[in-house]
Amino acid sequence: MTIYDNFRKKWRLVTFDQISPNGKWQKIFGGPPPWETTDTSSQGVTDRGIFHTYPYIAVYSGNNTDSSMTVSTQTFTNFDLTFQMRTKRALKTTFQQVWETAWLFWHYNENGHDHSVLGAFLNYYYMHIDTNGHIQVNRKDSATIDQTRFLAGTFGQEPTLTWNYAQWYKIRLRHEGNHIQLWVDDVLKFDKVDDGTLIDEIGTIPAPSARVSSGKFALYTEDAEAEYKPLDITVI
Repeated sequence: MTIYDNFRKKWRLVTFDQISPNGKWQKIFGGPPPWETTDTSSQGVTDRGIFHTYPYIAVYSGNNTDSSMTVSTQTFTNFDLTFQMRTKRALKTTFQQVWETAWLFWHYNENGHDHSVLGAFLNYYYMHIDTNGHIQVNRKDSATIDQTRFLAGTFGQEPTLTWNYAQWYKIRLRHEGNHIQLWVDDVLKFDKVDDGTLIDEIGTIPAPSARVSSGKFALYTEDAEAEYKPLDITVI
């Protein structure tokens, strides 16, 4: 098992596409949202051993939304990953959504698109734990439409747990071929083969394309303040 980054030295990414001093992370986007005139987003290491991120600093009461994303500069295919993440607080006081928490992306690919363009067809897998405790494991994989497929099944079939703000959750994610397994706090919560037979609300989910056969990790949050501990990665 190899620690991709131990987050021991403090740094902050300020500008789009900026690379971290150790060369392992890149800021893709993050703030300012329409209601702020300056970029108050934060993406970087503020405490030793912890990556800290939020899209804006001021608590907001409207219905707009904003997010921040930081991607690894290294790509991975088959791996076994263990780390911890938590959502420290919500940044919206009204119009809150259950998915406004800490997320993890993997096999992130831009596939020739410009990530700075609104509506660019980026492709990836991702997971997050909703504020209602539902665990999402999803895939976005299209060159023509912006569509999410829900690998856990139809709405309400997702695995669940008891979720709280500021609580650390230990995540273990294993992706080998099309077989995806996810443990939360050492409990297996998701174990499926993404082979074209899974079904969600839309219907049968097509088998994944080469667009998501490998790619980068990404640390992402939407309208929330999130933190991550070092990523321990075993390449399979």
